[in-house]
Amino acid sequence: MMNNQEQTVEKEKKNKAGKIILIIILLLLLMSFTIGISYYVFSRTDTGSGDHDIITSDEVTVFYLTGQDINVEDMMPGYEEDAPRHTFLLENNGKSSQKYTISFTNVKLQQNGKNIETANLKWILYRADQSYTEQEELASGDFAVSDSTLPILENITIKADEKQYYILKIWLDEIEEVQNEDQGLTFSAQVGIGLEK
Repeated sequence: MMNNQEQTVEKEKKNKAGKIILIIILLLLLMSFTIGISYYVFSRTDTGSGDHDIITSDEVTVFYLTGQDINVEDMMPGYEEDAPRHTFLLENNGKSSQKYTISFTNVKLQQNGKNIETANLKWILYRADQSYTEQEELASGDFAVSDSTLPILENITIKADEKQYYILKIWLDEIEEVQNEDQGLTFSAQVGIGLEK
């Protein structure tokens, strides 16, 4: 038979083991909860249409109505008015104003499989109204210098509960002369929104 001291030591060991198991279970639950919350706070989801991308954080939601990715193969020279429209909306979910930057990210401009740069590939960003009608030109440029990240518009303020609508166009500019150097361009990029801290 065990004496009282041995029984007390045995009970303490069982209590200690029980506490360790409880702590492990609580840590696993906390980790699961944290992972779930992290995914919820900043997640990219497909709305089911195949075209729309939605990116959500605590501060803002970005709705890419024509998708976040831009991909064009075998570009032909043309004019801005004929360029495809890439539309997106930024909505401030927070309780305070936010500052952000719009950029091209993961830019890839190639001809015959080789990376190139060209001033004839143009882009323009318009502020739009709720029906995506062009309101005012905000920025424009070209890809004469093609980095993997290229700022479009910086230091933009969006107030709490405000929505801002944008139209972005990219086209190979028709210069009214032979453009052999521009034949067969392939362009891909994403439109990125970066919050400034």
